[in-house]
Amino acid sequence: MLPTTINIDLPESLKPYALNRIGKRSIRDLTEPEVKRACFEIINLAFAECGQLKTDAAMLQFQSESLFKELSGKYKDLTLPELKESFKRGIRGETGPYFGLCAKTYHQFI
Repeated sequence: MLPTTINIDLPESLKPYALNRIGKRSIRDLTEPEVKRACFEIINLAFAECGQLKTDAAMLQFQSESLFKELSGKYKDLTLPELKESFKRGIRGETGPYFGLCAKTYHQFI
């Protein structure tokens, strides 16, 4: 069973990230289809949370591929729960100004 609380000396803002790392496989350990599916889900949710509910399939596919390429580089040690948490916080403006979904935004969120 995985812990639901962190008993180490971390700021409260970092504890959700620690929980999202413990016992999870990093992106490098997942298959390409698993990561691509997660990218599509994350991007789709991000558009919905921004109020862009009528985003076309081509844009979703393009943005998902763009995120996948970013994750294949320097972010492959992240876990999917960490990535989802970073997008959740980023969309809500907790990581700075929002520039729309683009590589600049992905880096800022992560």
